Amino acid sequence: MAPLSGIARRVGSQPVAPALDLRSQAPTAPSVSNALLQAPIAQPAWAAQPVASRLRVVRALRGLLAENAVKRTSEVATPWRRDLAAARFAERVDAGVVVINDVIVPTADPRLPFGGRRASGFGVTRGREGLLEMTQVKAIALRAGTFRPHLDPAMPRDADLFRAYLGAVHGRGLLGRVRVLLCLVRSLIRLGRKSEQERAEELL
Repeated sequence: MAPLSGIARRVGSQPVAPALDLRSQAPTAPSVSNALLQAPIAQPAWAAQPVASRLRVVRALRGLLAENAVKRTSEVATPWRRDLAAARFAERVDAGVVVINDVIVPTADPRLPFGGRRASGFGVTRGREGLLEMTQVKAIALRAGTFRPHLDPAMPRDADLFRAYLGAVHGRGLLGRVRVLLCLVRSLIRLGRKSEQERAEELL
């Protein structure tokens, strides 16, 4: 087989139906390849571009995804290496799944979360994360004790309490903040000791 060159070269299987051409496309010209990378394709297609380094691949992918990011798909990437460089490369690629030294078969493992980014969709299937996607979150909170000052009606002295709190938290100087804090604590103690009848009278 001669090296790929020019605009395109057909390889692969025969059409599965007379009106539907599903033969694989392999353009290598940069202009055609870039257009293919940015277009919705309804048939098997792949684009081949030579690059000088893995870093340039990552930069090129990031640049491509940055252009109209809402419409860009980013589902699966497949680096081919037999050393740790592939693992480092996989960490930097912005894709939902990165399969090293294979294409798609490992993603069929039910233990592996599978999902995309951006226009590829939201959420994942399979794996622990996929199970969580099929659950509904329900939170139950239990408040112990009977102290509920936030449910009491507003009192005239509440403004002084909040003012003292702000001074204790945001006041200038440690000594001044400590003094205000002590006053705040004493006010809270006095307020807690007051009966409901006294507080009702104060409200009136």
